Amino acid sequence: MEPNADGVAEIADVASDTLPGAPVVDDALAALVANGHAEQVIDGDSFDLHHMLQALQAMRVGDFSVRLPADRTGLAGKIADTFNEIVAANERMAHELEYVGQVVGREGKTRQRVKFGLASGAWGEMEGSVNTLIDDLLWPTTAVTHAITAVARGDL
Repeated sequence: MEPNADGVAEIADVASDTLPGAPVVDDALAALVANGHAEQVIDGDSFDLHHMLQALQAMRVGDFSVRLPADRTGLAGKIADTFNEIVAANERMAHELEYVGQVVGREGKTRQRVKFGLASGAWGEMEGSVNTLIDDLLWPTTAVTHAITAVARGDL
């Protein structure tokens, strides 16, 4: 497996028998595996694919505390940093949803909304969708409260 102009080796995706739709190691990548670890050299830095897989699997099951080593440089460092940013964004989102569920759902503070801190792309759309859901769920309660208040003031 020869690196391309960017120093990255191309790996073909092969359908998995154990997890449909998932890529599996082909013969070229399998040759990199030693003692259960696939170490790929990217820009002169070793990148542990086994560690990356473990981190991805932990994130898949909701463990947003997992991080890749931040001491890498070059392309391996960029991959680790990007992964860490994505998992941190998911961790913030999970905490924010838990917080808003507590504040709005249990404490009744109906003006509280989520703020994920990432307004671009689907992150912003998810934030807007959750806030719209909160508004929609609270609308009947808000309407009844306004009607009761108007009756109490004699405004109806």
